[in-house]
Amino acid sequence: MISDLFTTTVLVGILASGFRLATPYLYASLGETFGQKSGVLNLGVEGIMLLGAFAGFYVSFTTNNLWLGMVRRSGGRCSDGIDCRHHQRHVKS
Repeated sequence: MISDLFTTTVLVGILASGFRLATPYLYASLGETFGQKSGVLNLGVEGIMLLGAFAGFYVSFTTNNLWLGMVRRSGGRCSDGIDCRHHQRHVKS
């Protein structure tokens, strides 16, 4: 019974879903690596991703327009990230 869970098909499926689910975190960590190389320390990468996903879902859900939600998710988070960096500079000085 338990040996049915360890078939090649199940293990390949688990491995494939692991790569699929880890890809956004890989992109975030690569972006954070480049940010730290430039001298910016951002510890809230996962929070920014979560807030962007929530904002995109909320706009898509309330307006019934998927494209408007995608614009809010990508464009809006970029502007919020710039605002956060501007705020961090003022806090340091």
